Amino acid sequence: MTAQAALNPRGQKPAHVPDDLVVEFDVYNPPGLQELGFHESWKALQADGAPDIVWTPCNGGHWITARTNVMTDVLSQYETFSSKVIIVPKEVGEDYGILPTHLSPPEHRPYRALLNTGLSPKRIKSLSPDIGRIIHQLVEDVRLKGSCDYMEDVAVPFPTSIVMMILGLPVEDGPYLKTYADHIMRPDGTVTIPEAYGKLKEYLKPYMDARKENPTDDMISGLVNGKIDGKDLSENDAYELCLGVVIAGLDTVVNFLSFMMYFLATHPEERKRLSEEPELIPAAADEFVRRFGLVVVGRHVEHDTVFHGLEMKAGEMIINATFLPALDDRVNLDPMKVDFDRTSVHHTTFGAGPHRCAGAPLARVEIVSALQAWLSRIPEFSVTPGTKPTFKSGTVGSMENLHLTWDPETTKSVAMPE
Repeated sequence: MTAQAALNPRGQKPAHVPDDLVVEFDVYNPPGLQELGFHESWKALQADGAPDIVWTPCNGGHWITARTNVMTDVLSQYETFSSKVIIVPKEVGEDYGILPTHLSPPEHRPYRALLNTGLSPKRIKSLSPDIGRIIHQLVEDVRLKGSCDYMEDVAVPFPTSIVMMILGLPVEDGPYLKTYADHIMRPDGTVTIPEAYGKLKEYLKPYMDARKENPTDDMISGLVNGKIDGKDLSENDAYELCLGVVIAGLDTVVNFLSFMMYFLATHPEERKRLSEEPELIPAAADEFVRRFGLVVVGRHVEHDTVFHGLEMKAGEMIINATFLPALDDRVNLDPMKVDFDRTSVHHTTFGAGPHRCAGAPLARVEIVSALQAWLSRIPEFSVTPGTKPTFKSGTVGSMENLHLTWDPETTKSVAMPE
């Protein structure tokens, strides 16, 4: 048996699941993933006449929401659909413990408040010069080369450097941490989630111990010395909070940037417009966030219920691709089109309800900075002939092998931000 087969056990259809709702859909390898693309393979769940909720026997058997109305109901009704388990198969998800992700209100709120402090608008504003300096240097380093592996040369080192700086960790250790973060977000069975946790905890513990004794102004210091209801945070709770920042910071924006740049590399008219009208970049960033969301989250059915006319049993899992509402033609006009002039927008890219992404403001600053730094220097570029990116699906979708090329003569030398 292969590692991937072990990860994807077949579930038997419960008697209460209607036959016409059963589909073959593996959230880690959706039908047509490589041929259609990541978002397009998931978009197939919204085909004309398809049900709003389906059930698949893949990964132990679970429900999947396909449309906006049902997904927003799931994400907001946390007493019925808890975040106790957010990954399938359920037995794998039960090993996934990151605060405050697996908590529901009211227990969730004080932990979330600690995270919000470390990612406050004031803190992000103070980081803006460093964010600009890092991304501009990364782009300048490849400008005259005429080609790059965008993931390796820009998308990975940029957000990785930022999150390591926020946490107060050595930037050069980012790739090591990302290796194990990837095994948690897109498990392939070669490294188990507990094994990946163990490696990350082994790395983080000395830094957490040191900041407990001698706190500085970094985020690890704030978390390990934090208090919940007036009591010191336990070592394990502090670790889970730190781990959540590491995983989110080393994964989501990294992958988002690649999807965004792949679009620009293959759509010269939109690329030309942003290069010639840089004042549009903030609005374009918002549209890219809508169009290229990547996060898939599960919810655990806490008690027997009837939801949108369907019987669901306690202990079942329901998966929600938070980018599907943005692609739903019931709420967004021509949703697959990237439209920088879009005025009416609905999306849940950053989640919905109490678990809305704490790092959303930081992510937006990183996205805008990445566009400004690249387009001001390299306005004309394309996918390297003979290459094609590959896609992965999981808790966060990803793109690999994005090779870009351009004529160095068309690039511009731009002063580094102060």
